[in-house]
Amino acid sequence: MHTHRFLEAPGGQTLPRDEIDYTLPLGAIGAALGGRMVRQRLERMFKFRHDATRAGCTGADAELR
Repeated sequence: MHTHRFLEAPGGQTLPRDEIDYTLPLGAIGAALGGRMVRQRLERMFKFRHDATRAGCTGADAELR
């Protein structure tokens, strides 16, 4: 399950927050073997998406990777 939240931040800013609830296959074995890798990939993906959203909202020419 994936939930988007937009929180108020100081200075009238908006802070995007994504909450993800997931279960890897193979239960505890899947979590032990792939949990870290999945978390890292999700963090990179959402950092990119948040940067792209920020650039689109501000009109900034941010380099996205």
